[in-house]
Amino acid sequence: MDYWTRECESIQQVVDICQDPATLEMFNADDIEYDGIVIKINELDVCQLLGTTNHHPRRGMAYKFPAQQAATTILSVDYQVGRTGIVTPVANLVPVTLS
Repeated sequence: MDYWTRECESIQQVVDICQDPATLEMFNADDIEYDGIVIKINELDVCQLLGTTNHHPRRGMAYKFPAQQAATTILSVDYQVGRTGIVTPVANLVPVTLS
């Protein structure tokens, strides 16, 4: 996939792109795994108004795609005893490939 950018005139256009199933399908069709997109503000006045934190400017944010889900089968359940005597059940699962 080439460098992908979209310029939007309103926040509603940004929301529409993020919620469009075609956007997720486009990224899923590529060889690289993507977990989201970055939204940045290009207007200098707005960037200055938003300011920064100690570590990061507030002019950009990440939109994460919904997590992938898959069903699997429980093979067995083992019980582990911790050093304080608490018993914790641990499930052994059939491996599932995602992405």
